[in-house]
Amino acid sequence: MLVIMLIAGARPLSAQVVPSVLEEVRLVTQDDNSASFILRFSPAEPRYAANNNNPSQPELLIRSTVKAGRVPQRQRLRGLVRETLFLTSEGSLLMRFDTSVPARVSAENIGANSIQVKIERVSAEEEIGSRAIGSEGE
Repeated sequence: MLVIMLIAGARPLSAQVVPSVLEEVRLVTQDDNSASFILRFSPAEPRYAANNNNPSQPELLIRSTVKAGRVPQRQRLRGLVRETLFLTSEGSLLMRFDTSVPARVSAENIGANSIQVKIERVSAEEEIGSRAIGSEGE
């Protein structure tokens, strides 16, 4: 009877969320105005969202993802991005970028279970607050 109850209460395998694993973070380019990273995942790239609410620490939220042990928790860099830091929250991974000047983050799928992450310095107008961050200039 107990076995029947356990089987009846079990969730189907297809309903379970399989988290992605961040396998590699590679710095592609960096200077004083921008930086670019390639993030590689398995078994597939997850959903993600940029958070640019704090221009001195833009963040990328990577949903339902865990970090492989070989990926460093914190990495110090030179240029626009001074440091990357990974935090975990409610089954998601947060990649924070500490920048030397106000910046914004964006990301896009590039295939092969990878996404490209770009951090770019905000414009002078965005930096002083005369134009909203991410808005188009005239």
